[in-house]
Amino acid sequence: LPADAAPDPGGPGPTWRERLSGLPADEAEATLATWVRAQVAAVLGHPDPEAVPPHQPFTELGFDSLTAVGLRNRLQDATGLALPTTLVFDHPSVTDIAAHLRPLLTSGTPHTPAAAGDGGMLRTLYERSVREGRFDSYLDLLGELAGHRDRFEGSEDLAAPVDLVELATGPGELRIICCAGTAPVAGPHEFLRIAGALKDRLPVSALPQPGYEQGEQLPASLAAVLGVQADAVLKSADGPFVLVGHSAGALMAYALGTELADRGRPPQGIVLIDVYPPGQQQAVHGWLTELTETMFGREGVRVDDTRLTALGAYHRFTRDWRPRALAVPTLLVRATEALGEWPEGESWQSTWPFPHESADVPGHHFSMVQEHAGAVADRIHTWTGNLA
Repeated sequence: LPADAAPDPGGPGPTWRERLSGLPADEAEATLATWVRAQVAAVLGHPDPEAVPPHQPFTELGFDSLTAVGLRNRLQDATGLALPTTLVFDHPSVTDIAAHLRPLLTSGTPHTPAAAGDGGMLRTLYERSVREGRFDSYLDLLGELAGHRDRFEGSEDLAAPVDLVELATGPGELRIICCAGTAPVAGPHEFLRIAGALKDRLPVSALPQPGYEQGEQLPASLAAVLGVQADAVLKSADGPFVLVGHSAGALMAYALGTELADRGRPPQGIVLIDVYPPGQQQAVHGWLTELTETMFGREGVRVDDTRLTALGAYHRFTRDWRPRALAVPTLLVRATEALGEWPEGESWQSTWPFPHESADVPGHHFSMVQEHAGAVADRIHTWTGNLA
């Protein structure tokens, strides 16, 4: 079997567990590294794995949200392991991933297999509810199901800590902390392009929302998730920081900023990218079909029951939450292209009810943080440079 071939866990050939059985640790790790290197080359479009330095960080190789998730999917499919979407951040090079996979595949301990396919009944019902105009009742169903998952009230009963994920390095003390969204395809990977455009200008980290990966607990309340996230920020950010969020992730960023302000450690600023606050979400409801089609068409994350029930939980958190004015500089970054049709003369652009500065960038709700991520990064860099 060639070193860059992927054993098929369900086929007649050897599985990775069988293939590595009996090999010395260093040889098993080298075998995995050779294969992982080939998979990285494939997702980046390189015909030769030699184009991928095994120790170079993925962010320096040009990874974005699609390639990060694409690599994780390839490795998950081939090994049968349930791997998180944060894999390339937690283990940011070929050799790091190989070192992570080896004990999982050679320990002799049965592992939890990855969920097969692109989702089950809940995914099917998601798209049907959008088509039939019953999405609100579907979200209520997801919220009820979320209540049956394992949950945490605070850091003391959280099985695995919530940690910041480093996306880009840069000079200076000010750190950008991007809060992941709450959509079923959300995660730190959604900020890779913005982080890439800020590399060598500002350090950038991302903060995941717990409960979206297999095996993770859901927060029991908005207060529970904000509590553990605030703990993570205060543990990792020694100096000043700015919180950034996109869409519903912007609501989570502002809520986290409120929690930190109440603790006496407010952010130096908050950047809200195309946010639609509670009570002002007419565009979100009007473009539900476009939002669904574009969201599922752009991301490689498998939308499974774990992610959909997490959506139900976080939808309840943000639906019932109301922002309050903060003495924190706020930047609202707005898309300039409508995602779908909209009545002439009526405004569809993002708004915010409290004092803020505004900046418009090219693109619609999704393309502004992907194809036009550089423009968003420029606005963030300029604005943060003017903060006192």
